[in-house]
Amino acid sequence: MPLPKPKAGESLADFLEYCPFDPEMEIEFDTVEQRFAVYRTLYEDANKQQKALRITTQKIKRDDFIKAWDRQIKIAENREFKKWFAYFKRENFKGVDEFIATGKITGFDGLFLDRDITDLYINLFSSVGVQIALWYQNNFEKYIVKQQSQANWRETFAAFGQRFAADKVTLVSGNRKKELQGVLKRLMTDPDFQSLNERQAQRILRNQFTGYSRNQAMRLVRTESTTAANYAATQTANDLFGSDGYEKEWLTAIDGRERPAHREADGQRVAADQPFYVGGEYLKFPSDPSASAKNRINCRCTILTMPLGAVEEIEDNINGGALVSSIGFAIAGEVLENE
Repeated sequence: MPLPKPKAGESLADFLEYCPFDPEMEIEFDTVEQRFAVYRTLYEDANKQQKALRITTQKIKRDDFIKAWDRQIKIAENREFKKWFAYFKRENFKGVDEFIATGKITGFDGLFLDRDITDLYINLFSSVGVQIALWYQNNFEKYIVKQQSQANWRETFAAFGQRFAADKVTLVSGNRKKELQGVLKRLMTDPDFQSLNERQAQRILRNQFTGYSRNQAMRLVRTESTTAANYAATQTANDLFGSDGYEKEWLTAIDGRERPAHREADGQRVAADQPFYVGGEYLKFPSDPSASAKNRINCRCTILTMPLGAVEEIEDNINGGALVSSIGFAIAGEVLENE
């Protein structure tokens, strides 16, 4: 017969209320006194066990967590940067070659196509999302309700990336074309540039747009990788612990470059379904797509999601031994480096 257990935070008086009316206990024990004695013993044993447990949330070293998170982000950014840089460079070079051939700074409709940028966004959110999801699952494996497959996560994050791209592709495409046209327009009035032959002009333009492409890709990937990672952390917590089974904390790397509003938000902790209040805005997580540019662009903040009731067993008095189960951020941080 499974013995009853007190609920977390339940008082002895509340627990004992069930004692006289427990049908299983009535079968097992003849008198009310016996049932009360058993219930009291169960409560005391459970209470002793709880004293040997400590909430893990207080044991996580925030600096270690932020360092491990930054490591994951850098791995993701380096991977995604190569893709976006190659794409922006290729499209800019097409524009340069077209300008050299025709002398026109219009008619770039075939460059920076919406469908190409959408595909890049989907790939970014899917790739970064799965990386962060696996990292979280590895770290909190002992507390999860159920394992999630990479395929399920990839589909979830790809879908979010597609929705996210719907609001961004026109802006990204339009800005890249404007920058291309703006540079070419300025050079058309530069007498030194006009004196160059075709090969010299092409070489100078390609060198210049290599730098532009690098900066464009770096700025975009840095911001969107943070969005993808924090969204993935939130969604992964929902999948692993249930939408009401964890709380989340805003972490800011304090290095002198942080926004004042984000420094103020550092350590803010809310329930899973509640937003953070940062810089006058309600945000689900750092770099939330709904945030204004001042709260999003180049944001490097982190979200820590911790399952409710996650515990660290620090002492086993009954067996006379000690059992420590730590959360291995540093070890998990090595997993995806060589992907």
